[in-house]
Amino acid sequence: MISLEITDVKKFITSLLHDETFDVLKLVKMELKTMVDFTIDGKINKDYFDDEGEYTDKYASWHEMKNYFYQMIRGTVLPLGFKIVLALPRDEIKNLVLKNSELGIRPEEVSLVTYNILYDREKMIVTTGLAMKTFSLDKVFPMECDEYLKKRIEKTII
Repeated sequence: MISLEITDVKKFITSLLHDETFDVLKLVKMELKTMVDFTIDGKINKDYFDDEGEYTDKYASWHEMKNYFYQMIRGTVLPLGFKIVLALPRDEIKNLVLKNSELGIRPEEVSLVTYNILYDREKMIVTTGLAMKTFSLDKVFPMECDEYLKKRIEKTII
């Protein structure tokens, strides 16, 4: 896990809400503190849809959810804080695992590869995360995931 402090919060939020940079990521969870607290679980309620095949993903895409977030934070008063957990889509996780195939990890062993975005009015921190279904003392794959996520986000914050 690595931690990156975002120095240009406005630029990052603009990218988060208006660019396509994060659109393919999946919303795992969102917490927002404004006049009231909001908590959104990003899991898809498949019963909501008429066509069962319409959603095959476990989580909604950030592209679908970012407008809800924008509607909740827009206004003249900044939110007290928020936390957003965004995960790589399954196909991207699979590609990351296959790229590191010499490590002997299978795609189904990796649950989530995430960005955890924390804002508290004073600063914004983005940490990376990796959830695996199996335990290993070998830290090569977690370090590879951190580097992959860091390179991806540096395009946004630099």
